[in-house]
Amino acid sequence: MPALRFRRWIPLMLCLLIVAFFSSQSAEEQDLSPIIGEIAPIIRLVRALPHMSLTYAGRVVDNRQDPVGFVQFFIRKTAHAVLYAAVGFSFAFAIEPQGLTPAALWLASAAFVVLVGSIDELRQAALPGRNGLAVDVCIDLGGFMVAYFIRSLLLARRRHARRG
Repeated sequence: MPALRFRRWIPLMLCLLIVAFFSSQSAEEQDLSPIIGEIAPIIRLVRALPHMSLTYAGRVVDNRQDPVGFVQFFIRKTAHAVLYAAVGFSFAFAIEPQGLTPAALWLASAAFVVLVGSIDELRQAALPGRNGLAVDVCIDLGGFMVAYFIRSLLLARRRHARRG
């Protein structure tokens, strides 16, 4: 039985290794702009969108002024959300046998996402060329919450289909 319990922690360990790997990379190592810049249809599409501009980490992200940077920004933030949804779900999977109520299980998972995200952002703040931002922790938690909401909808739909 201990081997079975250990196996439940493997997905979480893999997620945390992925977080650590990407967190330790410099901004240059994560730069996707050369690849994005080669995809002309994406650049045209982003420029054709209604004007969108926001300030993030003291830098303007604008679809008209810098469509490549705009696309890269959304790829990176989406990756944050998806990765931390995986962190939260893998944590829930690991601790599920502890007998927590469903609400306590998901609340503990959300707290774990905030903890790991906060540690990750503090770590990034110490790296040259990287920013550690509280808004990224919010994106991490938001990714987990959206994934949990979708999961809840799918489970409710499945229960409804079984009854109907």
